[in-house]
Amino acid sequence: TRAGRMTNIASQEDLRVELQALLSLGLVRASGSLDRRGVEVDHNLYMPGENREELSALPADAPAAAVTTRSEPMRAESSAASGLAEQVEDLTEQLADLRQQFSDLKDELSELRRQLGA
Repeated sequence: TRAGRMTNIASQEDLRVELQALLSLGLVRASGSLDRRGVEVDHNLYMPGENREELSALPADAPAAAVTTRSEPMRAESSAASGLAEQVEDLTEQLADLRQQFSDLKDELSELRRQLGA
């Protein structure tokens, strides 16, 4: 089940650490500082041009969280986020290898067509 794949988060402090790591990777956004109660957190995986709802504003005394989207992921301190970063790195390498194999196969096919006069 989906719940079986979820990571157990034992405390609010553990949750803050995990969310902060996701914030630094640009994978989530927050309506304020994670140290405050009532902060809304949402994924930041929207497609360009997709309508996303704005998060609710916190009272004036609450400092806004600075959430930035990074072009390259930072090394996260949390185990879950660093595991995701490693998976992304592995998949990126696999994709580069597959693209090279595809390019090689296209070249071989072109050579075979040339040899057959097609």
